[in-house]
Amino acid sequence: MSVSTGKSSYSSNQTVTITVMVLSGSSADAGVSVSGSITSPKGNVTTFAGTTGSNGTATFGYTLRKKATTGRYQVQASTTATGASNTTGVADGL
Repeated sequence: MSVSTGKSSYSSNQTVTITVMVLSGSSADAGVSVSGSITSPKGNVTTFAGTTGSNGTATFGYTLRKKATTGRYQVQASTTATGASNTTGVADGL
């Protein structure tokens, strides 16, 4: 499993695209549940959940507020899919 964002930095009012990819070995794992959280520099947590598509990815959007806290946001995701290459993933640097 891997977690990524489109860019390494964002400004207020921008939408962050979070992509979670789940592989079973080297093949895309379709139809599996993923869940995760986004933790702001102040410790506020926002959660998300969804299911991977036929390409093994699930995409989520997170819009930064107009007065978003400046600093590093951490994105974490997990899956319980059997055979997944990893069951957790982390992306730093929103």
